[in-house]
Amino acid sequence: MEYKLSQFDQIYDGYFSVAVRIVDVHVASNGFTIDEYAGKSSYLEAHFAKFDALYEYISSLVKTTSSRLSDDDEETIAKMRMTLDGFGGRCKPSYFLYSYLQLMIIASGYDKEHIMYQTESLFTQFLAFDRYDIERSMIDFDTDFPNLVPFLSPRGYMGINTFLYLFFNNLCPVGVSVNPIPVHGERYRLPLDFTMHDVHHYYYYYRLLKQELLKGYDEIFDYIEDSKAFSSDYYDRLKMFYKDTIFGDYSLDDKKFRLLCAFYLIHEQGQQLSVLTDDELKFNEEELRLVYLIPSYSPTALGFSQDQDQQIHTHISLSDYAEYVMPDLVEQYRTLIASELVHQLSAI
Repeated sequence: MEYKLSQFDQIYDGYFSVAVRIVDVHVASNGFTIDEYAGKSSYLEAHFAKFDALYEYISSLVKTTSSRLSDDDEETIAKMRMTLDGFGGRCKPSYFLYSYLQLMIIASGYDKEHIMYQTESLFTQFLAFDRYDIERSMIDFDTDFPNLVPFLSPRGYMGINTFLYLFFNNLCPVGVSVNPIPVHGERYRLPLDFTMHDVHHYYYYYRLLKQELLKGYDEIFDYIEDSKAFSSDYYDRLKMFYKDTIFGDYSLDDKKFRLLCAFYLIHEQGQQLSVLTDDELKFNEEELRLVYLIPSYSPTALGFSQDQDQQIHTHISLSDYAEYVMPDLVEQYRTLIASELVHQLSAI
């Protein structure tokens, strides 16, 4: 079955073919438990190419600092490459992802611009690394972070529906690129920050996939309450909502909005609809901009005047517009969208 929308839109179906290949190779390899399977060669070639690209990225940083790669770093990189080779066809995507993260950590040590944000720096504590037993480190990472897969589009970008297709195949994509698309006001623009930010969201996904908190979660993010439990069938109901959206008799605009609602609930909140407060149900500025781009859900379509509509069009990409430009109008729009979100997801 084809899970793409009837008309291509980069925002929703960007790099969908990458997601299809990821799912296909997982199925063909039986979760990477066999040595030979369809797509093995292209899978390994693409993932080793990303390893090599990250190594080249490190080399370019070393040149700009007029220094040299330390012997320890050189040895570590060579050992990681050899270890990945040793797994053969059973080399899991999480093993590659672990090596990519280690390469990015090495790169950050040679990058004068790099500043590790507090949230992401805490994650490095979980990237336990033993240069004398790299294979064990990779296996432990796979145990601690099940379902994670590197997403190897040129700039780490994936469409909303592309992400959802992977999520509902029990996979959680993490963008990996030496030149990622900056996100959240360019706060996450360097490779390590960008990828770690996606790893951060994995904790949200895990709660919805497994209906439980990941071990150690409350120690890292104490703003998440253990009391927000999940019903055992919540993921299945979300998946039914997704399939109904793709194959149901909805307009293209309605399908886009429903996909955006599901993405919001999974990627940004990681919570069941029933536990979210009224404020948590309201899209943030970046999501609101995406809603605006859907004709049937634009401010004009929802009853705002053309003058007001033009104001939102002019300022919607600014991170501080809600506070300084037109708070009353934006709050009205957000409230309307929130009520529509609840309506669309009421069956979940």
